[in-house]
Amino acid sequence: MTWLDSEKPNIEYAKRDWEKAASLSENNSLSALWNLGVYFWYKADFTKAEEWFKILREKASSEDWLDSKKRNALSIFETERQRGDKKSSKR
Repeated sequence: MTWLDSEKPNIEYAKRDWEKAASLSENNSLSALWNLGVYFWYKADFTKAEEWFKILREKASSEDWLDSKKRNALSIFETERQRGDKKSSKR
């Protein structure tokens, strides 16, 4: 992974790798879906993050891939997304 091979990891390069992995796997790479959701969450783009997390939930629903730590992170994301929605509606 080239994006990690530097003193300062290049998250934008990583995003391109995750998008490529998601595309090549036809959105079946759960790790790529997860990483893209987290990437957009980090960038405060809750709409895009929610899109990736939605695909992830659909693909991972029958698997144990979404362990308790990931489910907890998704709960935190949902709380932050709702908080952002409330701020937007007050403007």
